Amino acid sequence: MTRICGVAVLAAGLLASSACINNSAYLAQAPGFSAQPDTNAPVNQQRLPGVVEYDNAGLDSQIAERRADAYKKMTQACHGPYKIENEGPVLLEGGRNASATWVIHFTCVATDSTASSRR
Repeated sequence: MTRICGVAVLAAGLLASSACINNSAYLAQAPGFSAQPDTNAPVNQQRLPGVVEYDNAGLDSQIAERRADAYKKMTQACHGPYKIENEGPVLLEGGRNASATWVIHFTCVATDSTASSRR
């Protein structure tokens, strides 16, 4: 799947994407509990990870700026602390890089105050 400024296209049966090339990260999917309630949502909606992605090509300073923006977007999506579950490049079958996009899967970490407000 490639992303053309927010439009996702599925390719080769893989769920992967690439961010628009700029100096910011893209929140591709909000984590489960921050999504809008939906009566048709799966029962594990509260446990779905968030996904943020950014272009991992260019100067080290540009990549660092995009990663910092990814951190900011994850904090905003979680309204506080989060945990990175896994991260890596978009891969094609056979393990070849599909693009220079870096994808991060994250989950929100409930603090004592946020856990009690969500009940």
